[in-house]
Amino acid sequence: MVLNNLNDVFEVDTFKPIIEKIPTELYPIKVFIEQCIDKTATDAVVLIGESGGYTDISQFGITHTADPTSSMAVEFSPESSLNVAYWWYLKSSNDCSGNCEFSSEMPDLKSEYKKGEERSPMDSSIEAQIDRYVNFNLNECLNDFRDFEDQGFEVRESGKITTTTTVMENDVLVSVDYPLEIIKGKIKSRASGFFTTVPVNLKNVYELAFMITSDEINYHFLELNTLNLIAGFSDIDNEKLPPMAGSEFELISPVYWTKPDVKTKLEAMLMSYVPLLQVEDTLNYKKRMFDDSIKQRVYSQMDIPSYGNSYKKLGADFVYLGWWPIYFDINTKSGIIMPESASTNILPLGIGIQRYDFLYDISYPVVITINSAESFYGKGYSFRFALEANIRNNEAINSSFVSLKGKSDETSMFCDINKRNSGNIKITIADAQTNQALDGVMIYYSCGSESCFIGETKMKENNAVLEIKFPICAGGTITFTKPDFLGYSEFLSTEVDKDINLPLTKLEPFVYKNIEIKKKKIVKGDDGWTLNNNALELSGNEQAIITLERIGKKGDEEFSAAAEYTGSQNELSELRIVPGKYKVNIQLILNEKIVIPEETKMLLLVFPIATLPEIEFNPFPAGGLAFDETIAWDAGNIINYDNIEFYSLYIDIPGIPESERKHDDIDEMNKIEEYSKNYRASLEPVLR
Repeated sequence: MVLNNLNDVFEVDTFKPIIEKIPTELYPIKVFIEQCIDKTATDAVVLIGESGGYTDISQFGITHTADPTSSMAVEFSPESSLNVAYWWYLKSSNDCSGNCEFSSEMPDLKSEYKKGEERSPMDSSIEAQIDRYVNFNLNECLNDFRDFEDQGFEVRESGKITTTTTVMENDVLVSVDYPLEIIKGKIKSRASGFFTTVPVNLKNVYELAFMITSDEINYHFLELNTLNLIAGFSDIDNEKLPPMAGSEFELISPVYWTKPDVKTKLEAMLMSYVPLLQVEDTLNYKKRMFDDSIKQRVYSQMDIPSYGNSYKKLGADFVYLGWWPIYFDINTKSGIIMPESASTNILPLGIGIQRYDFLYDISYPVVITINSAESFYGKGYSFRFALEANIRNNEAINSSFVSLKGKSDETSMFCDINKRNSGNIKITIADAQTNQALDGVMIYYSCGSESCFIGETKMKENNAVLEIKFPICAGGTITFTKPDFLGYSEFLSTEVDKDINLPLTKLEPFVYKNIEIKKKKIVKGDDGWTLNNNALELSGNEQAIITLERIGKKGDEEFSAAAEYTGSQNELSELRIVPGKYKVNIQLILNEKIVIPEETKMLLLVFPIATLPEIEFNPFPAGGLAFDETIAWDAGNIINYDNIEFYSLYIDIPGIPESERKHDDIDEMNKIEEYSKNYRASLEPVLR
């Protein structure tokens, strides 16, 4: 599918309403009506932004369930009334094959009809939806003009409310035709034309969302990044994801996985890494530079190319939330994921080959939020929409997809034993901590897109050595892996009949540490929000998810670790780490309902009073930690201590009586990174 050309979709209107003149004595009625139009239209525009372009998705038959990959919309939080429409998703069942149908619930921005009275109830354009919302809800604000009865005003209706919304170049014009007769004493006048402008650049916001959707449809950036992540987090190691391709020489494989555990790992991976997607030349874009060329390539692939300079004032955030279950399947007939076994006549009798060639089927939702910081006079505006990533057989699915499960790949010529024509390559490996020889290290060699298993180290005169011929490649990569050790890669070029004696390679061992997560409250006082440095246990209904991202040296395998800790658990959680520098991220969730009550607030001098609606969180994102500047654990610290105590910030909104909570308090939830930096000395993890 290719979306329409932008010039066809975003025609700019220059319509200006006719301003009626009425007697000065009757002007308060006009001001009041336009204040109500402004409030009601603003409510509509906010709802449009919350739900993927709809004031009420149910009006258009957009259904949703607890399973986001079998729905037309995403339930933003458990049992929430907030649902975000998919702008691109797999309409067919998740197990479709051959004729998979995709669909979109993206509404048009503009109505094909210029006047509101011409727009039918089936017109799903954003302009028409705002029309209907104002038509149906304006009287609730007007309240039959009862507030003006004591002032001697009489207001008589002489026609129905008819709204015409026009999305302009920089804002939204809402014009209301409402025929009235206004009387005060001997003064009488007729009025019918009222209007307001909602200060949101909805045109630009919609354009950016449109183009991100178009890129996903045509280039599958979500799927490609997911496959890159799986490749980076997979290995022949049951602590990692099953690899999409790999092999080892074993008669019986000691490594296996379970589908539920792999699904959990995938969900944790997506929750941590989907937010790293970004759009070039947008407000929150950050250029990421790394010395490691492999890491640079991975992160660069998470940058969506620029759409030009028109969107520098808009931000684009991507999120996958852990309570959205993914669709996951893999080529196994049971819940146990094991390699395919085969024998070979090349190696001695009794040696087998274990092939770890796994085919992933994954579907999951991503909610993208376009943020316009300048809208509503600096208060900001957010527009959410959802996209669904769909992978089958390790490829982005399309409408011509046919299941390939059970089909095997042809043997690579690069890995043919008979074509290994280099001289003898000698490899020696040791444990980086003990300096003891390390046998059983798997050696792989890659050239371009081809990769093959070479062999493993064996003990020889107190050294762990592999001496063997390699395939010929200029600029190849040799990789060393062993369960419970951090992998390492380096460049290696091979030539016909040329012997090479590689320097001693040392691999860092993983260690397992018990972790506990405590909270330190950010509390509201007379002087604002400040840190209370007392470390508190998590309560029974609080849970924390911690992610560590290792910043390795050149050639080091990328490594991250994640764990969950709850206040109700009886034992400490366990985390597998290796010496090095880490970024630390914690998400702290309170599993109870937290309410921010309705609030009347002065916003502007022209329209001074606004009512901010009640907001309900369940669960409540209570805090977290964001250490982007690394912490370092050297080998001595890691080995000599058994436990690590982490500290998470806790924005103590729950500690404020409900009646005293303010909408501005919510802003503190967006300051985790700022507080983590300001209070870093009090939040550093402690080894015990």
